[in-house]
Amino acid sequence: MFRGEGGLRRAAAGAIVTAAALGLLAPAASAGTVRKPAGTPRELRANAGGGVAANVNMTNSRKVISTGIDSGNVADLAPAWTFPLTSGGIFGAMSSNPIVSDGVLYFSDAASNVYALDAFTGIQKWKRTFNVAGLGQNGVTLANGRLLAGVDSDVLSLDATTGKTIWRTTLNASDSAAVDMAPLAWKDLIIVSTIPFKIGTGIYKGGQKGVVFGLNAKTGRKVWSFDTTTDNLWGNPAVNSGGGLWSTPSIDDHGTMYMSVANPGPLPGTVDFPNGSSRPGRNLYTNSLVALNAATGKLKWFFQAVPHDFRDYDLQLPPILATFRVNGRKRDVVITGGKMGTVYVVDRRNGKLIWKRNVGRHNQWGDPARDLPTAAEDLPVTMYPGVAGGVETPMSVSGNSIFVPVSDLCATVVSVTTIVSCPYQTGTGAILALGGGTGRTLWKTPIPTLPDGATTVVGDVVMAPGVDGTLYSLRASDGEILASPKAITGVNAPPAVSGRTVYIGAGAGPGPAVQAWRLP
Repeated sequence: MFRGEGGLRRAAAGAIVTAAALGLLAPAASAGTVRKPAGTPRELRANAGGGVAANVNMTNSRKVISTGIDSGNVADLAPAWTFPLTSGGIFGAMSSNPIVSDGVLYFSDAASNVYALDAFTGIQKWKRTFNVAGLGQNGVTLANGRLLAGVDSDVLSLDATTGKTIWRTTLNASDSAAVDMAPLAWKDLIIVSTIPFKIGTGIYKGGQKGVVFGLNAKTGRKVWSFDTTTDNLWGNPAVNSGGGLWSTPSIDDHGTMYMSVANPGPLPGTVDFPNGSSRPGRNLYTNSLVALNAATGKLKWFFQAVPHDFRDYDLQLPPILATFRVNGRKRDVVITGGKMGTVYVVDRRNGKLIWKRNVGRHNQWGDPARDLPTAAEDLPVTMYPGVAGGVETPMSVSGNSIFVPVSDLCATVVSVTTIVSCPYQTGTGAILALGGGTGRTLWKTPIPTLPDGATTVVGDVVMAPGVDGTLYSLRASDGEILASPKAITGVNAPPAVSGRTVYIGAGAGPGPAVQAWRLP
């Protein structure tokens, strides 16, 4: 076990300690083993194996190698400091991934407020207060001395040292859409998307759409855009909505960007248009893995996981780039998945499916190809996966293994217009290791809560926080649980790891806070 839950403390403000001595900086040799495409921001080039990016690196692998934490000492992690959170949102006080660079921890809370803390002491360096509620992950990105963040339908570039605004750009406010992802910084571009959500308007209302933008990094000027829904929202913009990105894309050495696009709406339909019949057809590019030329925003290919979705089965996870041996030869692939409870591995050159694997619990009403009942006497029905189940939060990759957090949580189809998630306290979960080349299950470890804090590979350990606050650490080779202490409250935010410290956004319960857990 980690060394208890008590004893939370802040180091003396006057203590003078170097970042290197604290293990906050990565060894250069370790960072050099991680892919760093041309155009990678300088902070990430310096520590590509640490917690500088929302998903660790430009490939979204969530694999931390610049760390002193391993299976032999992970149980010795103990609380070092706690920083209370006072703002709230739909999914708690914080659901974003913090990032850390040069001894500073950066994060945003559920009200879009942005913070910089001393990573060793937890003492606040600066804060920008916006108090605009977001919907999901949001999060910040560090790039070349600037911190990028979304607030409502705007993107802000902040000075990373002071928090002062350098530029602020409004995206497609006319579409009643908002930003809810950590941007991607590449070369001289900031790439970011809106989602169908707006304070005062709601979520997935008619006319709301997700559009991806490439912005000039120095000025915020719009360089290109890509509509993830098509211009007329599949023929009925008064009723239909959808698309957009919930998570940061990945990018390869050739400047191809890979992004997972969310679901269409309305869900499951309206009285006049049950089962999404207001938007017949495939509803491109929703629920799709899309490859764009990152410099121009031009489409290269797409793979649609769930055509014509009316169950809220987003393909919302950050796409992971990897190379696996498939049928005896190496292939460059993209790994993605989502709330439909399926993991997909796709050929990176052409978007062709290599394999897919259903994970977790599925029943007949969770079959994306099957209509839901429309007669009142046939309702309600229970659906697995539910609208907050399946693979809800990011996966990770190490070597030839994919580590998958599975949320077995149902939903109830109440009527032709309404699906309601079952209470998260009723859900259970599992952490799976799948073979990258085949999809075969290498091991499975059930847990009694939802693993809604993602998986993160830390050396030879897989970390997977639970929504009940349990901080699971498993041995990557066989899934054995090595430690399972409790955070200060529930967790539905992915952690950041740097050196000998794990930073947890514990925002899914009473007394929310950011916690640092550190090796002695």
